Amino acid sequence: LSEEGAMTLLEARLGAERVNESPDEAHRLAELLGGVPRNLLIACAVLEEERLTSFTSYNSRLSALAEGGKGADDERWLQLKDEQSLSQGYAQLRQRLNERTWFVFGCLSVFDEALFSLRWAAAAAGVSRDEAAHHLSILVDTFLLREVRLGEGEPSFTLDAQAQRVARSVASDTLSLAQTRLCEFALKEARHIGEMKVEDGVMALESEFQTWRRCLDLMAGQLRPNRSGELIENPREIPALEGAIPESARIF
Repeated sequence: LSEEGAMTLLEARLGAERVNESPDEAHRLAELLGGVPRNLLIACAVLEEERLTSFTSYNSRLSALAEGGKGADDERWLQLKDEQSLSQGYAQLRQRLNERTWFVFGCLSVFDEALFSLRWAAAAAGVSRDEAAHHLSILVDTFLLREVRLGEGEPSFTLDAQAQRVARSVASDTLSLAQTRLCEFALKEARHIGEMKVEDGVMALESEFQTWRRCLDLMAGQLRPNRSGELIENPREIPALEGAIPESARIF
């Protein structure tokens, strides 16, 4: 955002009176956050909650985080420091969300930027639907996850490109486990759909097409380790597979 646009956003969320109490520090906040809307929204959410925290105090805290400060040895933080706008947004949230929420968020990186529903998120993270709902609500409220309504029924969710990069950094070595859980769940769902009437099965697939496409991409990677782009028609000709989900890949 432009400097004027950033000020307009701060005034809309925090009130013109609060911004005008220390306009220089409000401008400083916008500068620290690079004018990135997501970062400014996160800052507003924090300052709305901490009503007695001044812009000066918050800027000092944010600067300390950006320069290393407390938690500078956090490996996830160090991986993100090369991109200012991304690291600034992460710095604000890093100490405000618990490790369980970060874990679930990291697992969601398995979806890339595809739409997914609550049950698929729970499967990827290996948690109950209730626990997944709790963490996804927090992630939506902290602007790391976008909720999408596609008519009636449960909402879908998606990560934009920036949030996806944060999630992958958070996931680290747990990503392969999330992929395995997701594909195992997809396998069970595929068997269930296979028992439906054709029209019902088609509707079930169409309603979650992006998620199924993502699962197929993950499994196709097992069938095409050399990225040849050629699918094998006869399952008997599939070579020995390496990786966490060869049996699922074979059946798909």
